Amino acid sequence: MQINLTNHKITLDKVDTIEKFKLEEHESATLSFISKWIKKENDFLFRTSGSTGKPKDIILKRDQLVLSASNTLDAINFKGSSALLCLNPTLIGGAMVIVRALLNNQNLTVTKPSNFPIVEETYDLVSLVPTQIQEIVRRDPESLNRFKNILIGGAPISSDLERILINSSFSANIFFTYGMTETASNVALRRLGEDFFEGVGDVQFSKNEEGCLEIHGSITGNRMLSTNDQVQIIDPKRFKWLGRNDFIINSGGIKVNPEQLESQLSKIIDEKHIISSLPHDKLGEEVILIVEGQARNIDLSRLEVNKYQKPKRTFFVESMLYLPSGKIDRKKTTNSIKS
Repeated sequence: MQINLTNHKITLDKVDTIEKFKLEEHESATLSFISKWIKKENDFLFRTSGSTGKPKDIILKRDQLVLSASNTLDAINFKGSSALLCLNPTLIGGAMVIVRALLNNQNLTVTKPSNFPIVEETYDLVSLVPTQIQEIVRRDPESLNRFKNILIGGAPISSDLERILINSSFSANIFFTYGMTETASNVALRRLGEDFFEGVGDVQFSKNEEGCLEIHGSITGNRMLSTNDQVQIIDPKRFKWLGRNDFIINSGGIKVNPEQLESQLSKIIDEKHIISSLPHDKLGEEVILIVEGQARNIDLSRLEVNKYQKPKRTFFVESMLYLPSGKIDRKKTTNSIKS
């Protein structure tokens, strides 16, 4: 296995000898993780993304990381010898790129995390967040053909972007992933164009009284792990994701699912956008639309929703605000329009 950094190419036996002070932060973090792995350390510290609350530290065991990586590689029937790491290696998504490479003896190329990864070589496997693949499709779509397998995760992808990927002639096998830090990344995959996620390994799914997904399997220590994701259960191995329960807006007693409404809006709006809410004296919460870019008129008459679900006001921002994981920070973005 070879690790390709910006100015260095090293093998596993040289990981602890390279002068790390000459490396960029993401490179040092990658080598630090690999060093711990080689030394067979058992505990790995991660921080949750904070997409729905205050980020917290969590320790994952080595066996959990191995199980997660093996399950994903088996599920996509992976055969290959090279991987690209263009995610933050200190977060679970980036760390699992490293673990999969270590388990499968893949050559690993490490690049600086950014919304637009520059791809010059070909790779058998890459993990991307939606903002990255959106920028690649917008600025250099042909570079997607440099990948044989693409895992997309960390946040929902817009239906508009998925349609672009479906209607394009990209040769890559594209999978959308479902998982979280607590499950050591992926517990389910959805193929491009399909509606449902299918569990990997021995994981099984159910839902609680609130309609939220519950996960059970070896990856959870055979304990039931409850989530805040609204789902439709197809069978114990498959589910359709509907949206985050803790993003639900209550407007005049009507529950509004932002992600579902955003999916409809993607047919009308090309720019990045989110549905959020502001306090309202009569409705409790007023549904609003936040769009990235210059102010313009947006025709919302085509939205097939009731009057409580339709955005009452539209705000434009120069740029969405993001969490370290690459997800849009809904709370901070909403707060930015108040200031």
